[in-house]
Amino acid sequence: AWFHDESITAGVGLTETLPHVQRFITYAGAWLQRPVTGYGLGSIDVVGDGATTLWNAKAMLTPGGAQNVFLHWLVEMGVVGAAAIIFVLAAMHVRIFPALGHRGMPRTFLRLSVAAGSLLLLHGVSDSSLDIPSIAWLYALLLGVACGIAATQRSGRSRQASA
Repeated sequence: AWFHDESITAGVGLTETLPHVQRFITYAGAWLQRPVTGYGLGSIDVVGDGATTLWNAKAMLTPGGAQNVFLHWLVEMGVVGAAAIIFVLAAMHVRIFPALGHRGMPRTFLRLSVAAGSLLLLHGVSDSSLDIPSIAWLYALLLGVACGIAATQRSGRSRQASA
């Protein structure tokens, strides 16, 4: 699906370069103009409109934005914002992974959050699925519950050790 975009019809204005590659090049160029702070949250459409040229118009005028969640974050929030969100997600997973190995506790949400995070990571390379609010809220719910279970398990261990 990444190589063959059915939403873009062949014909006048379509170059040899794949539409996804055109989008990636265009948004990466826009990010390089403001790499540290980005353009601001919710500005991906405005940035895309401003970066549209005759060379990439056919690819840029189709819906979908940058088609890469990491590039999307870089364009909107720059390196500072993207690093912050990646740090928060990594910190949550650092709490979740050790709790997966403990027996005698519910691990369903821990497994669900790791599976959902893995799938969203893979999907985020070729699409911006976190732009859909329901997916972002569901992922936030899974991470929150998993971190709560991991924290409960951790506090239970510390109580047992002090007793």
